Amino acid sequence: TLIVSPRRYGKTSLALTVLHKNKIPFSYIDLYAEMDEDGINNTILGGVGNILYGLESGPKKAIKVVTDFFAGLNLSFGFKGVEMKVEFSGTRKSPTKIVLTSLRELDAILQKKKKKVVLFLDEFQRVNEVSESITIEGALRNVVQQSRNICFVFSGSNRHMLSSMFEDRRSEEHTSELQSH
Repeated sequence: TLIVSPRRYGKTSLALTVLHKNKIPFSYIDLYAEMDEDGINNTILGGVGNILYGLESGPKKAIKVVTDFFAGLNLSFGFKGVEMKVEFSGTRKSPTKIVLTSLRELDAILQKKKKKVVLFLDEFQRVNEVSESITIEGALRNVVQQSRNICFVFSGSNRHMLSSMFEDRRSEEHTSELQSH
């Protein structure tokens, strides 16, 4: 789902109200403050961690699930308030490849558990504004097209930029290249 309107028209409030009222499990991922690709990747991974944490009934089991999930990816995580923060720690894989892998693995876990969730990416135009490549948007497009148990909501205020992210063939070519590495 793509929500586009000028600033301050209630895109975020609309989406959050619908998710809350319908009791749909979700992670709200606000990209507005991100200044570079690593920040965007870390924030998306934090959203993945929040979903994983919310799948479990008790905090000890939830922390184990999250720890196990991120262990093989050379990522560190912790909590800042109620939000999970994830950071890359000396990984040899590209951060975007890790995000792609994490989203695919999350989808597989959700499929096994027969659960559906929403990843709500707010201020999504930031991906295009801070990134010199189209790797992140290509990776996300790929996961969106293949995911069975993750629904995505992209929200932003730059209609042209958001439209081009999903209609530009360069993103598809970049995704194929990313998958082959």
